[in-house]
Amino acid sequence: MWGTKASGFSSGRMDPSEFPHVAYPDGTLPTEQGIALVRRVAESGLLVGLTITEFSPVDQAAAEHGCRFIRQLCEAAGA
Repeated sequence: MWGTKASGFSSGRMDPSEFPHVAYPDGTLPTEQGIALVRRVAESGLLVGLTITEFSPVDQAAAEHGCRFIRQLCEAAGA
């Protein structure tokens, strides 16, 4: 198992215009690039775990929007 990766994905690094559901946005990564990044690591066969941090929706609509993106990340990871 040498070389396998357990990765943390901070949604605070996402572009806040696309994913505003964080308390302290400080990123510029477009959502599609974030999904592609997780997919590339997963396809390498080295991903053994994924933690997604910081999700602070302000209301139900924001929660549903944010959950769609998180679902896409999980699908990209092969969950």
